[in-house]
Amino acid sequence: VQDGDTITLTTSLVQRTIGGHAIAMYAFNGEAPGPRIRVRQGSTFYVRFENTIDQPATIHWHGVRLQNAFDGSPGLTQPPVPPGGTFVYTVHCPDAGIFWYHDHVREDIVLPMGLYGNLYVEQDPARAGAAAERQEFLMLSDLLLDADSVISYGRDAPNFVLMGRFGNVLLIN
Repeated sequence: VQDGDTITLTTSLVQRTIGGHAIAMYAFNGEAPGPRIRVRQGSTFYVRFENTIDQPATIHWHGVRLQNAFDGSPGLTQPPVPPGGTFVYTVHCPDAGIFWYHDHVREDIVLPMGLYGNLYVEQDPARAGAAAERQEFLMLSDLLLDADSVISYGRDAPNFVLMGRFGNVLLIN
């Protein structure tokens, strides 16, 4: 992503096979985890967020110092984006590093079900040291499965550890 670009992130359902089970998961742009966004330090880009899943959602830019209005914390910095709704985020990246983005409404459901991705902010070349010989990006998560499928989540409130890890199947990328 170049400075000033606008990209679109759209939530959707996708089907994955995990542990021999066909599972409906959430995705950004058809990917679970979502696409890795790569941008240079100091850049600003815009994200047109389109929520097409069955519940309200936002995008929280975890660890990125940006204007409060674009932080994606529902009820604090913005209202949740309803199903069928859109929101445009302005994402300024003053710091180099690897960050992540994710929905912040029902984290107990959407994180293990794939609604997150990497944001890689490359260091300004004027401040960069020696280049790495190789880079690898790993997204680690887990999912709680029983013999038949995914253990169901609470409809109105979390029924497992909120934002904790409790799965018995490790997910990598």
